[in-house]
Amino acid sequence: MKNVKTVMAIILLVCFAATGNAQTEPSTPPIFGNVRGEKPMYSHNFGKIKKAPKSHTFTIKNMGYSDIDIIEVKFPPRIGITVMEYTIKVGEEGRIIVTVDPDLMEKGAFYTWCLITTQKAGTVEKERKDIKLILEGVIL
Repeated sequence: MKNVKTVMAIILLVCFAATGNAQTEPSTPPIFGNVRGEKPMYSHNFGKIKKAPKSHTFTIKNMGYSDIDIIEVKFPPRIGITVMEYTIKVGEEGRIIVTVDPDLMEKGAFYTWCLITTQKAGTVEKERKDIKLILEGVIL
């Protein structure tokens, strides 16, 4: 009888452990692909910037089930930003180019970010997702 109780306890433990680790699919597909949880921020270190401006292209891939719109871009003063695609279709990539010009910035190290706000294309939904682009480097 004692062995039966021990075996039952072990079986219950294994069952609870297995269900606790199970992954379930969301009830509705994510609308922002990798922007939705997997990679909510991107970063780039420009290194040392001397005389000429330096640019970096951030690529955002839409791995969701709907097109996404970039609806707002917030960036710090003296940082240039160009959004190449304002609508990113399913399975495609959007590009955002960030430029740092040493003539416009103070000398020394900098650490700042741009904030890109996205939402499901063609809607006025309240469900939006922010993507943070972290920028750092040193102006010489």
